[in-house]
Amino acid sequence: MWQNYLVEKKRNVLWLYIWMLILKISMEYSYIVFLAPINKYAPLAFNGNKYLYGLICLTILFFGICHGRPTISSFFLQMVLYFQMVPLTSIYALCDKSTIYYSCVCAAVFLCEWVVAKMNPIPCNICIPRIPQERIITVGSCLLIVLFIIYIYLLNGLPTLTALNLMDVYKVRLSGNYQLGQYGGFLQILITKIVVPVLLTKFFLEKRWLSLLLVLGGEVVIYLYSGHKTFLFAPALVLGTVFLVHRDGSSGQYWKWVCGMLSVLCVTVPHISQTYYPWAFLVWRSLLGPAANSFYYFDFFSTHPLEGLARVFPSWLLPIESHYGIGYPDGYGFQIASIYYDSPAMECNNGFLSEGFMRWGYTGIFALLILFAILLKLADGFQEKMGYAFAVGCGVYIIFGLADIHILRGYVLAWVLLMMVMQRNGSNSKTDYG
Repeated sequence: MWQNYLVEKKRNVLWLYIWMLILKISMEYSYIVFLAPINKYAPLAFNGNKYLYGLICLTILFFGICHGRPTISSFFLQMVLYFQMVPLTSIYALCDKSTIYYSCVCAAVFLCEWVVAKMNPIPCNICIPRIPQERIITVGSCLLIVLFIIYIYLLNGLPTLTALNLMDVYKVRLSGNYQLGQYGGFLQILITKIVVPVLLTKFFLEKRWLSLLLVLGGEVVIYLYSGHKTFLFAPALVLGTVFLVHRDGSSGQYWKWVCGMLSVLCVTVPHISQTYYPWAFLVWRSLLGPAANSFYYFDFFSTHPLEGLARVFPSWLLPIESHYGIGYPDGYGFQIASIYYDSPAMECNNGFLSEGFMRWGYTGIFALLILFAILLKLADGFQEKMGYAFAVGCGVYIIFGLADIHILRGYVLAWVLLMMVMQRNGSNSKTDYG
């Protein structure tokens, strides 16, 4: 029986590897056939040697993850692999990008996998004040959403319905009418990336459907004001992930579904749709675009001053000024967009893989991946108290968003702190949620 179990386990891992390759080939097909011929900012300069080298590196990274373990760290490492390293590998070969930078990122990710495999889960023994009831945390989170909506209503009035047409969202974003005030931007990200996913996960697993619908309604209201499509995508990602993981008890079937559906969409959407927009949002904006931006960040900061700890801490706590200023047109995100996309009014964001190089060069890449490994082991500590499905649902969107946000900007830290509070004050989540 044990021998049959091992054979089945190896077969499942092999199928995961095949699905990863199918996803990679599907993205590359769509890039070559559809995007490169019509978009001058998506050049095609295929390098066969780099394609083979990238495939070898990706294989090593795949088998460096413990796929058979239902742990939060393994799940999020797979997310980084499929959503960041696979696109990065494709862009590396299709656009003939830097081998030094790509190799450094691969080595740092492999080091992260090794640290995760060797470390024990980090228990939450930090002295955090205990709140009498878990309900207080839940009610406080819901109240935060309500107060934020009231706040943006007082600043902006009633929202328009323009954003209900996804083709018109940029009219909302470019109008300049949406005002958030001094700290509203951080609060909006805190709510949409952390508070809402936590509440959706909790209400779904507890089958509190009315509460879940109310939270979804609050997210839609924020979307109508802001026009950010990710505010609609986030609930679908969170609820879909929790449903599949909770039903299966592991992530194996989940990643087969994800890779399979993305592969089909990558190949079929360009041929079915008569417009560029659906494909651009699905493949370029979510997958290949951040990978291309990672190489642009490397290229830019190879010849410009590094940022160090600039803008990591609040100005009142530790004011470290950026070399590039803040906002249009001085911010480095706007400068990178101006150079590589000829769009000075656009801010080119990128994630934590290139953040390390932006701050401290090659050393920074390894430093931030080690920090990421420690955060993953903290997440494993959460799982022991809160359960696998609950911990995955709470963190899936913030980890997915690391393709576009920096790990030292405070959002990931806020997620960790919230998980610590919930773990310390939760009742019996592991039993309740499975």
